[in-house]
Amino acid sequence: MTDPSDFWSFVRDSRGHSRIPGVMSDGQRSIDKPQDIVNAFAQHFGGVYDTPCDTYDFGDVEDDFCQFISIGEIKEDDIVRASKKLSNKRTAGLDEIPSFMVKDSIGAVSASLARIFNLSTSTGIYPSVWKRSKIIPVLKKGEKYMISKYRPISILSNFS
Repeated sequence: MTDPSDFWSFVRDSRGHSRIPGVMSDGQRSIDKPQDIVNAFAQHFGGVYDTPCDTYDFGDVEDDFCQFISIGEIKEDDIVRASKKLSNKRTAGLDEIPSFMVKDSIGAVSASLARIFNLSTSTGIYPSVWKRSKIIPVLKKGEKYMISKYRPISILSNFS
C-alpha cells in the first residue's frame, strides 16, 4: 500500500471501528441497535427516489433496442487495458473481490470476461449479480448522528 489513507482504512476495519456513530437519529427518535440503524439508512435512502422506474414512458422504443447499439467486439487486450485503470484500493462490491485482486489476476480471467461481455452486448442481457451493489453511507456535512446528513454511495462489483 502506497496511499496512507488505505493503510488507516485497513487499520480501522481491522479494529471494527466504524465511521457511523453508535447512536443515530432519524429526526424523530434515537436509534442505537446496529440492525435498526441499518434499517433507518435503508428507509432514508429508499425514500430518495420519488418516481418508480416502471412509471416512465419510453414511447415507441422497441423491447429489443440492443440492435441499435453497436460497440463492436470486446477483446482480451481491451479488458487488460481497462483493468490497468482500476484503483489499487481494497474497495470491493458484494462479491468481495477488491480491485487490486482483479488487476493481479486479469491475465487468468480476461478470456472469460471477454466472452461474458460479448455475450452481454450481443444478447442485451447483463449479469444480474453485477447489477447489485453495496451501499455505503457517506456524511455530506453536519451532525454525524443525523441519518439525513448522509448520502448513499453504491459500490459495484469490480468486474461489472
